[in-house]
Amino acid sequence: MIVDSGTSFLMLPSADVDLLIDYLNYEQGMGCIDASWAITCPCVDDNYIDWFPDFTLNIGNTTSKPYFIPKEQYVYEKDGVCALLLMRGSKTPFWILGLSNFFPNYYVVFDMENYRIGFAINKNAKKRVSEMYEQFQKEQSLIQQGLKIEPENVVFVGPIAIVSLLFVSAAVLINKNKLKKGGEAL
Repeated sequence: MIVDSGTSFLMLPSADVDLLIDYLNYEQGMGCIDASWAITCPCVDDNYIDWFPDFTLNIGNTTSKPYFIPKEQYVYEKDGVCALLLMRGSKTPFWILGLSNFFPNYYVVFDMENYRIGFAINKNAKKRVSEMYEQFQKEQSLIQQGLKIEPENVVFVGPIAIVSLLFVSAAVLINKNKLKKGGEAL
C-alpha cells in the first residue's frame, strides 16, 4: 500500500477493480461500465449509495486497527449516474491511497527520519468514519471480554465476499531493513 498526497483518487490493482465491478454488476445488478475515463454506474434509486461497499483497510499487520473509506468518499453522483473515484492500477498488488478518498478522513504524518508513516482520524472526518471506528472498538471490547458477537451487534462494512477478496492485497509495503533501530511501522 502506498500513501500518496499527489494521487487524486484511490488506485486499486486491476484485479481488485474487476472484483468490485463484478460485485456491483452480478451481486447488486447495477450495470456498471468500465469506460476508459471512469467507472460509471446508473444510480437512479434514492438509496443508490447503499449498493456500494465501504472499504476497510488493515494497514500493517492483521492485528492493527482498521482504517475506513466510506462509500461516500469514492462514489460521485450527478444526474442519475455515479462515477467511482477510483483508478485502475497496473498488475502490481498494492493500493495507492489518494488525496480525495483517504486524506480527508485521516491525518497522515510522514516521518522521513524514522522511515515510517502514522495515521490518526481527522477530527473533521466524515461522521461515518468515526461511527465505523466506534463500532470496531465495541466489537474488540466484546472479543476481549470473551463474549460472542451476534450478527445484530455487528455492522458489516460491505458484503463479506467483496471485503475478503478486495483486501487481500491491502498490506503495507515497507522495507523493514530501512527502519532505524527502535523504529516501528505504523
